[in-house]
Amino acid sequence: MPNSNKNKISSPFSKTNQHDQKYKTIISAASELFNVQGTRGTTLSQIADKLKLTKTSLYYYVKTKEELTHQCYLNTCIEMQAIVDKSLSCDGFAIHKLDMLFRLNFECWNDIIKGNRGHLAGLTEIASLSAPHLEEISQHYHHFVMQVKDLINTGIKDGSMHAIHPGKAANAIWGNIFWLPVWLFSVEESERESAYQEWLKIIKFGLSN
Repeated sequence: MPNSNKNKISSPFSKTNQHDQKYKTIISAASELFNVQGTRGTTLSQIADKLKLTKTSLYYYVKTKEELTHQCYLNTCIEMQAIVDKSLSCDGFAIHKLDMLFRLNFECWNDIIKGNRGHLAGLTEIASLSAPHLEEISQHYHHFVMQVKDLINTGIKDGSMHAIHPGKAANAIWGNIFWLPVWLFSVEESERESAYQEWLKIIKFGLSN
């Protein structure tokens, strides 16, 4: 389980940092570029250009792309853990809690696309991180998978899901969630809800009892 303090993830933002808002803007811009171009295909110069900053100004907030990538992924982990916690706390059978997990992720990314909140970096290139950062983010990701695996086991017991392989299904679910923004960005706003419902129908067809 990540960190000694159970599910707690240390925020990349300092509550005492007077430049915190600017740093959040940098995290959002970098996350957007990472999602489109990949972490390997994105440079600090491109991030600075997107923010209309000089590279020197960007270095005031972040020293290396590795550090920035780690902070972007850490920010995503914080947001995802909040979504998982809210999903697990809702009423109903396990399949209803899983429904909530999908719905909250859809609403999160839909809000991002509409510009109502900052971008999150999809955890699709964790392997590009250096060893200490790779281990930290991998532990958080593994924890998300284990929480969904436990939820699936509960669903099998309460009869809301059929007897599938919980571990494989949990990994597949998170894979689908992190690819959600990749295709959602190409869907017109008026069509996103119906596209989401079709996506959900396919996933639940393999889960529901």
